[in-house]
Amino acid sequence: GQTTFFASGLRSRFPGDPFVARWKVDSLRALPLHDVSGRVWGVLLAMDEAPMVHAPHLDPILTVFAERAAAELARLAAEASLRRFSEQQSALYAVAAASATSLEPAALAESVLGVLVPLFGAAAAWIVAAGESRDDPPRAVASRGFGGVDIGPGELAAELEAWPAGPSCQEPRVVVHRKEVAGGFLERASMRSHVCLLLASHRQVVGWLHLAWHGERDLTDEEESLLLAIGDQVGLGLYNARLYHQARQLNRLRALAELDLALLRSLDPSEVAATGLERMASVVHASEALMVGYTDGLSGDGDRVLTLDEGWIQVEASAKYHRWQDLVETLSRQTQDLRGTRPVYATVAPWGSDVLVVPLDDDEPLADLLLSGRTFTEEDVALAQAAAGRVGQALCNARLYAELRALLRQQQESQAQLILSEKMGALGRLTASLSHEINNPLQALLGSLDMVREELAEKGEAELVSRYLSIATRAVNHIRALMERMRSVYRRDDGELVLGQVHEILEGVVELTYSELLRQRVTISQIHDPDLPAVRLNAGQLYQVFLNLILNAVDAMPEGGNLALRTSRGELPHHPHEARAAVRIDVEDTGVGMSPAVQRRLFEPLVSTKEHGSGLGLYISQQIVRAHGGEIEAHSREGDGTTMTVWLPVAPLPDKEGRDQDA
Repeated sequence: GQTTFFASGLRSRFPGDPFVARWKVDSLRALPLHDVSGRVWGVLLAMDEAPMVHAPHLDPILTVFAERAAAELARLAAEASLRRFSEQQSALYAVAAASATSLEPAALAESVLGVLVPLFGAAAAWIVAAGESRDDPPRAVASRGFGGVDIGPGELAAELEAWPAGPSCQEPRVVVHRKEVAGGFLERASMRSHVCLLLASHRQVVGWLHLAWHGERDLTDEEESLLLAIGDQVGLGLYNARLYHQARQLNRLRALAELDLALLRSLDPSEVAATGLERMASVVHASEALMVGYTDGLSGDGDRVLTLDEGWIQVEASAKYHRWQDLVETLSRQTQDLRGTRPVYATVAPWGSDVLVVPLDDDEPLADLLLSGRTFTEEDVALAQAAAGRVGQALCNARLYAELRALLRQQQESQAQLILSEKMGALGRLTASLSHEINNPLQALLGSLDMVREELAEKGEAELVSRYLSIATRAVNHIRALMERMRSVYRRDDGELVLGQVHEILEGVVELTYSELLRQRVTISQIHDPDLPAVRLNAGQLYQVFLNLILNAVDAMPEGGNLALRTSRGELPHHPHEARAAVRIDVEDTGVGMSPAVQRRLFEPLVSTKEHGSGLGLYISQQIVRAHGGEIEAHSREGDGTTMTVWLPVAPLPDKEGRDQDA
C-alpha cells in the first residue's frame, strides 16, 4: 500500500547482490506505476551511487512524476498495441485479398508467404497443398528462405507424416515444435523452431502452412489467434482454387467431348482436318491457327498447309505459310525438334504473341498444328496436346477408312470384272455354238449364189445382176468372218495379216450400207488420199470395224445428217519417243454426240447407249484395231456430232535381203 520505497547503504548491506554490484547502487527510491484502473504494472526507480538522505517532502513531487510517467508509458503501449493490431489486420486483409483473387495455388501461396515471413520474423516458410483425391500425393506449391539448401523432390511435403496436423485433422490448429527436428532439410537449414498449421475449409483438408526459425520461438496467444485467422483465409482460398481447377477440368473434358463428337461426323480426311483445326483454335482461344500436312501423311502429294479461311493450299502457293515460316525458323532455333512428339511452346518477340506447335500423331507426324495468340498456360498446353491426340487419331482413322474404302471399291470392281469374264465366256461359248449352226446354211447360200452366177453367165445376162451377186457373196463371206470374230471372244482369232489397201475395204462397206444410208436420209462424202500406203490387215476383221462405225454413225442421226469418210497419212498417237507412220481413217457424223461420262466407258464390253445394243461392237472393234498394232479414239460433244478415228501402222518396206524395214 505504500506509494514510495526508500533504501540506503545497499552496498554494505548486500555486497554480493549482482544488481547492486552491476549498477553500483548504494541508495534508491521506488515509486509504483498504476494504470487507469489502479493496477500496478511497473515501478519507477531513482538510484544513486552515493548515500541519499530520506526526504519525505519530496514524495508528493515524485508521486506526480510517477503518475505522468505512467500515463505516457500507457499511451506508448496503446500506440504499439494499435500498431500491431493494424499490422495484423493489414496482413489478414492482404491474405484475404490474395485468397479471393488468386485461383492458382502457387500464386496464392507466394502472396501469403510474402506477408507471413516478415510479419512473424520467420527464417523460412512453405505451403503444401493436399491432393484432390486419396491417390494424389501432397505437393509443395511455394517456399521461401531455403536458398542454398539442397532439398530433394517431394521432401517439403514428406515432412507432413511426422506432424499431428496431418490429413486426418479436419479443424485447423497450430502445432509448435522446438528442437524436435532431427535430420532432414530443416536440420540442414539450421532450423530449431517449427510451426505447422493445418489448412482446412468446408471440413476438407486442403493443405499445410509451415513457419520455421533458426532459434527458439514461441507464439503468443495473440499470434496464434492471428495465424489461425490467416489459416482460415488461406484454407478458403486453396479450396476455391481447387473448385476452380475442377471446373476448368470439367470444361476441358467438355471441350474434348465436343471435339470428339465433331470429329465423328465425318470420315473424310480433309473435313476431319478442317474440323480439327477450327476446334483446336477454339479450345485454346488462339487468334491464328495453321496445320502443316507432310508428304505421305495427310496430303500424299507434297507438303500442304490448312488455314481457317483458305482451306488446303500447297506450301509454295501459300503467302500465309511463308509468313509463318519466319516464326517456324525462330522456333527451330529455340527448340531441337519441331516434328517431335511433344508440344513446342515459345514466345516469339517479333510477333508479340505466344506460339504453340503441336504434333498431331505420336508415332509418325501426319501434321503439325501451329497456334498463335494470347499467353498459353500449362493447362492450355496440356489441353492442346490432349486435343491434338484426338485430332491425330481421327485423321489416322479417316485415312485408314479411305484406304479401306478404296480396297473395297477395288474388290467390287474385281468382282464385277470376274462376273464380266463369266459373261464373256458364256457369250463366247454361245457364239461358238451358233457359228456351227449358221455355217452350214451359209455354205449352202454361197453354193447357190455361185450356181446362179454360172447360169447367168451362160445366158449372157446383164453385168449389173452379176455385180449384185458379187456383193451378196461378199456379204455372206462377211457374215462368216463376223461369226469367226465373235468366236474370238471365247477363243482368240489368229487370223493372218496381209498387205492390203484400206480404200478397198471402205468401198465395200459403203456399197453394203448404201441403201441403209438412203433410207435414213444420211448423205455420205468421201475424201481419200490417193497415195495412201499399204498396211498389214485382215480384211474381214477391218470390214467388221468400219461397218460397225458407219452403222453407229447412222444410229446417231435419227433425223438424217451428213457422214464423212476421210483417209490420210499420219502418225500413231501415244508414242512420244518413237514416231511411227500410220494411215488415218476418220468417220465423222453430225449426230447427237456423247457426254464425257459415256466417252469414258465407250470401249468397255457390254456397255451400250442403244436400246437394243449388245455393247460388244466398239469393244470388239478396239480389240481388232489393237491386234493390227493401231489405235482407235472417239472425239465428241453433246449435240455436236462424233468423230471416230482409226490409226493403222504403215507396213514396213522389205530391204534388199527381203527383210522388213520401217517405211
